[in-house]
Amino acid sequence: MYEYGLLGATPDESRSTQWYRAAAERGHRLAQFESSVAYYKGQGVATDRAEAAKWWTIAMANGDSVPDWMRVSVESAQAKLTPEELAEGQRRAKEWQRR
Repeated sequence: MYEYGLLGATPDESRSTQWYRAAAERGHRLAQFESSVAYYKGQGVATDRAEAAKWWTIAMANGDSVPDWMRVSVESAQAKLTPEELAEGQRRAKEWQRR
């Protein structure tokens, strides 16, 4: 609702990202991917490319049937991160998955 201003809601990137993050924390793959996009682009949150890598790592590992459009988007973004950002994102993803 907040991402697109649906049902009378005013578009609000911050609130949209908060809701995506809440759903991501509960294991919703699309919300995990959308959270990665928000952190990568700084939509409603401060840009944090390691946090973006964390969420897309989790989204991609959450089952075998990852949609092609998601895989292509992640591969494109990964190519733009430093090795340190990728490593930190993977470390955060492993930490999240252990809990």
